[in-house]
Order: sequence, then C-alpha cells, then structure tokens
Amino acid sequence: MARLWSAAAAALTALALATSAAPLTWTRLDPADPAAPRPQPRRGGALVLDAPTARLVLFGGIGGASLLNDVWAFHLANRSWAQLPQQPGAPAPEPRHTFVYDIYINATGRGAGLPPGRALVVATGQGAARVLSDVWALDLDAGGWRRLPDAGDVPTERY
Repeated sequence: MARLWSAAAAALTALALATSAAPLTWTRLDPADPAAPRPQPRRGGALVLDAPTARLVLFGGIGGASLLNDVWAFHLANRSWAQLPQQPGAPAPEPRHTFVYDIYINATGRGAGLPPGRALVVATGQGAARVLSDVWALDLDAGGWRRLPDAGDVPTERY
C-alpha cells in the first residue's frame, strides 16, 4: 500500500493511499519509547522514505525561531528516532526544501554526479533573506554532503 508521510510540529504521521478505501485515514507514528531522543518540533522540513532501510529521513526546517540543518532517521520497524551525525559541508540551515530518494539513480548508480551508493537529493529552499536554487546530495552510505553542479535553464529560485 502506498503511503504519504508527514512530519509536522512534533508528530510523524502516515496517510494510507488505498484507492478503494474512503475516507483516507491518517495514522500517527509515535516512537515506541516516549522518553527516547527525537527531533525538536519543526515546520518546513523535508521528509523522504529510504525504502531499502525501512526508515524515514528528516532534514532541516524551522524549529521555534531557529533554522535547522540536522538529519534524523525514523526506523519504521522499531519506531525509533536516531540523529545522523552532522557532516562537514552540509547545506546551510534553511526551510522549505524539495527532498527526493530516486530509486532508479540509487539502483543503477547513474545520474547527476551523485555519489555511488544510496543518496538523497535536496533542492534547497528559502534562506534567511531570499529563495535559493542550489542542489545537494546526502550520501546515505558514507554520510557526507556534496553540492551538485547544475547547468542549462537553472531556475533563479526554487523550493
């Protein structure tokens, strides 16, 4: 069954997208241990499913009055959060990203100068004073960030 994942404020939820069921139903995914570490409440972050490891990866956003660039993983099997180590070269903290996990690129190792192995691609969003247009890859195996070159009719701003 397909699902739409959402991380808003302090809640992680999933919407089952069954075509024959009405109405669509949201399910809250609380951690198994309520006292365990978890990301601070936020808005404007990016969340994507890393299917091969059965986890959701959360990046950045706005927490209170602070811009964030932290990375967290929610393991679906045991319903636990783990903060991924902060890597040098990470994009500046900013909200409203576009975050994708490309199955084709990750399965074939082809595309866009991505690091070999599994990677998530982030098209960055809104900085402190303007909308940004840079593109980054997070290497899920080695753990580092890399800015990806782009060319052509590059949008002046995107998120």
